[in-house]
Amino acid sequence: MTSKNAKRIISLVLVFVLAFSVSVFAYADNDETADNVVYENEEDIPVLHSDPDDFVLDDNWKPYDPDLFENDMPARDETWVRKGGLESYSNGANCYAEGFAVGTGYCYSIDQDQESSHYLYRKNMNNNSDAELMTPVGTIDNLKHANSMALATYTDNNSVVHRYLFVLANSSDGSNSYIIKLEYDGLNYWQVARYNLFSYFSNISKIKYYTNAFNTPMIQFLLGNNTEYYTIAVQRVQTGTHYLVATHRFDITIPQQYINYANQNAYYDSGKLYVLRYGFNSNPNIPNPLKPKENVVIVYNGIDNAISSLIINTLSSTKSVEIKTNDSSTALFEIEGIGFPVNNPNLDCDRLWFNTNEKISNTVRKDGGIYADTQNIK
Repeated sequence: MTSKNAKRIISLVLVFVLAFSVSVFAYADNDETADNVVYENEEDIPVLHSDPDDFVLDDNWKPYDPDLFENDMPARDETWVRKGGLESYSNGANCYAEGFAVGTGYCYSIDQDQESSHYLYRKNMNNNSDAELMTPVGTIDNLKHANSMALATYTDNNSVVHRYLFVLANSSDGSNSYIIKLEYDGLNYWQVARYNLFSYFSNISKIKYYTNAFNTPMIQFLLGNNTEYYTIAVQRVQTGTHYLVATHRFDITIPQQYINYANQNAYYDSGKLYVLRYGFNSNPNIPNPLKPKENVVIVYNGIDNAISSLIINTLSSTKSVEIKTNDSSTALFEIEGIGFPVNNPNLDCDRLWFNTNEKISNTVRKDGGIYADTQNIK
């Protein structure tokens, strides 16, 4: 082979690698329109990062009006509002809320019963009714400690929308984690895929939809474990069992006053990461004052640059917002998951929603709740 031909082949290889990298990590022009979704009304077309779950406007809906909305919510920077109970088994001593995901019209919460069984609920965010218990169809892998959950959708070639909940759970020995992909339709849900992971993680958050170099629709997620975060990618139509490896990593620093708080969950939205930590840490080796009514959401900017960088970036927070209860009848107020509503004209989509574990005393639980916070967290 001549030197000239060798250089030409090397150049072609470099061009292909560059094109592949750009394709894999470039954002799609629009999350759902890339999948040829047909919308009857132009105003129904979702924007980037949307999740059109089961939300349907009723005949009496009106465009979002802050004055009307504030009749249902206190003024900003005052307090949170309980939007409904989980109506779950959490009144028992062994049940507690875990994973949480927010869509357009519904949010979803998982309860765990002694880490051996689970209960999945959905809550209509347009009213103050309690959450509804959903029904599993077929066999679902043991979700163990279902720390975190993310919602994603896929529209197939027949314009059928498939709605998924990706649940992050732990192995029985706690050494690593796996993801269970649940598909749901109304109140029914079933398992379609399982992803084994390379390490232990405590939270999962969806970043984006995109199409790779092979024209395969993909979803990119963020996996977190305390201060380390990794990206992974899965095929949107994938079924069966698979093993996932990370593509990028970045780190975060925790403000000193929250360094010993327990790591809970995280939520990605438009280039920002919202990290949830809880003031009660049960690890006896950590000298942390017990604050069972205190939670904090720590905000980080620059996530998109961090996950596309060739080096491991370390990000510092831009602000933190505490969320706690002053209810004297509550001994424990633990937030498990957080998220913002998406494209709902009846809601203020800048308000944070979350689910809770709550106790009346050290031994008596009360029904966990779903709340909307009034503080300016975004």
